[in-house]
Amino acid sequence: MKVIELRMKPNNGKPLKGFADVELDNGVILKEFRIIQRQADQKLYVVAPQLSWKDPATGEVKYNTVVTIPNPLKSEIEALILNQFFRMKEKELEANK
Repeated sequence: MKVIELRMKPNNGKPLKGFADVELDNGVILKEFRIIQRQADQKLYVVAPQLSWKDPATGEVKYNTVVTIPNPLKSEIEALILNQFFRMKEKELEANK
């Protein structure tokens, strides 16, 4: 399994920090994992691909998960994406010195 693309968002104070696409060992590609930072404790976590839309009746943004991933695999994917994310952040910091 590997991260085939990771797109970081500018640090603008918003929770969304980036997107990642992952290729599983069997060749299946899952796109648009979201890297989110919780406001309460600043911890990063990964959200599976999902669709979003605005409810016309309430104006509320709704979400629907595109694929359900078993917990062991989700944990493995999250670790893989976050490791890649932190490596990219380190390189970015080194380049800005």
